[in-house]
Amino acid sequence: MRLNLILSVRTSMVIMVITTMLLSCVPTSSRQVKSVNSKDPYYQINKYLNNLKQGDNTQRAKAAWQLGESNIKRTPEVVPALINALKDPYPSVRANAAGALSRIGEEARPAESALKDALKDPYGAAVLNAARALRNLKVPNKELTPAVRKVLNDKKGTTRVKAAELLQTLGIPKQEVIPTLVSVLSDPEVQARKDSLYFLTMMRLKPVPKKVATPVIGLLKDSNEEVRWQAAQFLGNSYIPIPEAKDSLIDSLDDPSNTVIGNAARALGGYGKSAKQVVPKLIDILKTNPDESTRENVCGALGRIGAPKEKIAHVLVEVLLSDPSSRARYGAATALRDLKYKDKAVMGALKKVSIQDTDTSVRTVSSITYKQLGGK
Repeated sequence: MRLNLILSVRTSMVIMVITTMLLSCVPTSSRQVKSVNSKDPYYQINKYLNNLKQGDNTQRAKAAWQLGESNIKRTPEVVPALINALKDPYPSVRANAAGALSRIGEEARPAESALKDALKDPYGAAVLNAARALRNLKVPNKELTPAVRKVLNDKKGTTRVKAAELLQTLGIPKQEVIPTLVSVLSDPEVQARKDSLYFLTMMRLKPVPKKVATPVIGLLKDSNEEVRWQAAQFLGNSYIPIPEAKDSLIDSLDDPSNTVIGNAARALGGYGKSAKQVVPKLIDILKTNPDESTRENVCGALGRIGAPKEKIAHVLVEVLLSDPSSRARYGAATALRDLKYKDKAVMGALKKVSIQDTDTSVRTVSSITYKQLGGK
C-alpha cells in the first residue's frame, strides 16, 4: 500500500509538470489573443504604424503608403506618424507618406505646413505627392506650380512625366510640357518611354508637331515591343496622318509582334488611297496571320484605304463568310461599311451573315452595313 501511495504521488507530480509546461505555451489572457488577431479592425493600422517607426527601408516605405489606403480603419495616430515620415532619411518613405496624405484628404489638414515644407524636398516624387496632397486641401494652384515645374528637370524620366501630367492638372498649357515629354522619349528606362508615349497619346495633339512626330517615328524600331506598338498607336491616333511616318509604318508590318503589326495597319488605314501600295501586303497578312486582333485591324485598314475597291471588297467578303474568328468577321463587316462598295457578292454575303452568323455583334453590324448599302 505504501508503494502504491508513492507511485500515485509521483504520477500526480508528473501530470502537474506536464500541465505547467503546456500552459506556458498558451497566452495568459484573452487580451493577448486579441492583440494578434488579424480580424481586429485596428490590427493592420497598428502593424503599419509599428513598421513605419521600427521597420527597415522597404517596410517603412510600404507602411507609409498603406496608411493612406481607404480599406483600413485609421486611428488618430496616423496623420502625426505620416508627418514625421515626411522627414524620413529614405526618399521613398517621404514620397509614400506624402502620397498617403494626399489620399486621406481633408483629414490630413494638420499636415499642411509639413507638406508645404515637403515641396522643397530634393526627391521629385515626394514633391509631386506633397503638391497633390496640398491641392486636395484646396491650396491654390499658383502656390504649387513653381515646385512642380522644378521636377521637370528631375533625373528620373518617369518622374518628369508625372510632373508634366500634374502641371496639366494645375492648368499649365500642354505646349509648356511637351519638350519634357519629348526628352523622355529617348530615356534609357523603358517605363519612362512608355509613360511619355502614353501621355502624348492622351493629349490628342492636332496636328502633331514635327518635334514630337520625329522621335515617335524612331520608336517604331525600339527594342521594346510595347514601346513599338505604343508608337504605332500614337501615329494611328493622329487626326492628320503624318507623311513622314508612312514608310516606317509599312516597315512595321514585318515586325515580329502581332500587336505592332495590327497598330501599324490601323495607322496606315488613316492615309486612305495614298497608302494603296500596301494593300497586297495587308491582304497577305489577312490570309496568313494567326492573330484575330491583327486580322481585325487589317480589315479596318483595307476598308479605309479603299482602293482598289472591288479587290478589297471580295477579300473582305471571304473573311466575313469563312474566318473562324468573330473579331475578324466583325472587322470585315465594319470595313465593308467604310468601303461603301456593293455588288451581288457583297450584298449576298452581308444578308446571309446578318441572319446566320453565330455571333450577335457580327450579325448586327452586317445588318447595319447591308441596310446602309441599300439592302432591304
